[in-house]
Amino acid sequence: MPRVFLLGLDMKKILRIVVLGLLFFNISLSVQAKQLGSKSSGFISSDLKGKAFKLTKGYNIDNPENKILLIWNHGGNETKEKFCNQSEDLTFISMLSGAKIGDKEVVVWMNCLITNTRHLDATGGREAGRKFKASAKKCIKKGFGHTLKCPYWQEYLRNLSTDVRMSVTEEVVKKFNSNGVPFKQIFLAGHSCGAWNAIRYAAFKKELFGGTIAFNPNCWPSEENNPVRKYLVDELKTAERANSLVFVSPDDLTHDWKATSTDLKWISDIPGVKWFEYEKGVKVNGKQCKQRWDGKKLKNGHWIVFSKCSWPHQKLVLEFIRESLVNDKIITVDSKISRK
Repeated sequence: MPRVFLLGLDMKKILRIVVLGLLFFNISLSVQAKQLGSKSSGFISSDLKGKAFKLTKGYNIDNPENKILLIWNHGGNETKEKFCNQSEDLTFISMLSGAKIGDKEVVVWMNCLITNTRHLDATGGREAGRKFKASAKKCIKKGFGHTLKCPYWQEYLRNLSTDVRMSVTEEVVKKFNSNGVPFKQIFLAGHSCGAWNAIRYAAFKKELFGGTIAFNPNCWPSEENNPVRKYLVDELKTAERANSLVFVSPDDLTHDWKATSTDLKWISDIPGVKWFEYEKGVKVNGKQCKQRWDGKKLKNGHWIVFSKCSWPHQKLVLEFIRESLVNDKIITVDSKISRK
């Protein structure tokens, strides 16, 4: 996505240009998305005990008009493909596959096309900035601070992988729609960077989805008052409405600057947002969450969705989808949720 950043312009003018003129709406990366490809993307499922994980590659859906497609976008702004294909990370979302809402069946598709988006934008924001040999610390010494007067931040935003990920996901959605899945029966769920983009889609590309689900949304660096966070936050604050279920934690200890539920509470004021705040202390229903890999106490609320303690929240996700389908008159108000 092309962007132009000019030295000497103040932040408000630059953000106005970015948000109004150079936003992701006109991104066209279909050729690049096709070139990227992925051996890991596909339909995923698990049984109701979180076992028997299954991955079926491809895009084909039988009887697509009677399916509810839930696309999963992992977190991590610039990651390797193996990060996408970890079945233990996908238990919460894969267990939703096979659920029935009215006469529609949920199918879950893991989107690994976004995994290597750093290759689509050449290097990714952080490394693009380094090419200028102007780190954030050097900018501070020169008096630029964390502003767009610093070449590091100019390049970071110009090569922002978050925006590239959005364009790739849009190509996926349109492909499924061309295969027969109605847009309003497509839902997007994501974690971290994938979650922030889920809210962005609900706000600015709502015609492509029935709704979105965001788990611990954030996608910016750790530096205080960095312009990447400001760009993303200022953009989302222009949203008039967003049909999105947002899970946040007061104990989000990710490195992203100001990413706790307290810092992001303003998102709950966007019309249409359903706000769910995890319990303090990284607990669910009063019980301590544990780390998926060793069973020890989970201290960072950023990872709750990957802990078994989060499984009761699957009901919230399914109910959100049901309400969205009812509101869009896809199913009747008396439609029930059932799981095998």
